[in-house]
Amino acid sequence: MSAKSTPAKAASAPNDQRPAKQSGAKNAYLLAYNAASAALWAGVLYQTVTIGANEVVNAQKAGAFFGSDDWFTATRRGLASGKVYDGLEGYTRTVQTLAGLEVLHSLVGTCCHLSPI
Repeated sequence: MSAKSTPAKAASAPNDQRPAKQSGAKNAYLLAYNAASAALWAGVLYQTVTIGANEVVNAQKAGAFFGSDDWFTATRRGLASGKVYDGLEGYTRTVQTLAGLEVLHSLVGTCCHLSPI
């Protein structure tokens, strides 16, 4: 028996089910959809931070004018103003509705393995 033994090849499992190869059109669509979704959600984050920061600055200015320039109080008042919600409600609802396509994608991917797309 030799000192150097060869490792045994791993036997593949009998129920090894690998996903079927997707078409180029389907991959391109899903890549474009995910890129657009990421960009839209980045827009929600950007607008949330921008509007929120603007409201905090406005509350700090108002607090300084009225004699209470506490940063914590200004932040709380600025973010409680409701302007973030008012400014983003419609946009965020639209982005969230488009995210509902994820359900459709999962149903089509699960139920229709023989689809040419």
